Amino acid sequence: MNRVGFILKAKTQYNLHSPFVFNLYRKVLFARLGRRRRVLLGIENHFEETVYKMSNHLRPHALFVITHDDKIKRIVGHAAPETKLMAWGQQPITPNDILLVPFPHRNRAREEQWKQCCALAEATTTIDLYHTGIVLFDRKLSKQHLVLR
Repeated sequence: MNRVGFILKAKTQYNLHSPFVFNLYRKVLFARLGRRRRVLLGIENHFEETVYKMSNHLRPHALFVITHDDKIKRIVGHAAPETKLMAWGQQPITPNDILLVPFPHRNRAREEQWKQCCALAEATTTIDLYHTGIVLFDRKLSKQHLVLR
């Protein structure tokens, strides 16, 4: 999807019906950290800021990121094997985990990978921010795919 197609398809906070996603949008995804705080935390780009805010606000059991070589890397927390729902490579995904996909629209291969992540049976809510794809594995949330700007 190109940037123009994304903008035409994307919703804003005024089109969100889920209270959880609305609060996530307002308090986490589009709340900006001050410049001083970004420097103190060593945050250099928007993706790093998203990782920090997601882990700090939602406090997941584990936060996973797909790396440049298409492997899954655990950034935050731990996952207990007894609550294993799905294993991608060696990483177990549990009901309270988050998977972040950096630049899901960079190329066709990454776009296909993003679609596979959205199609996972255990994935409940997926959020496409163009620069970051977010997959939430929380059974309390309804199954939905959102494109937000």
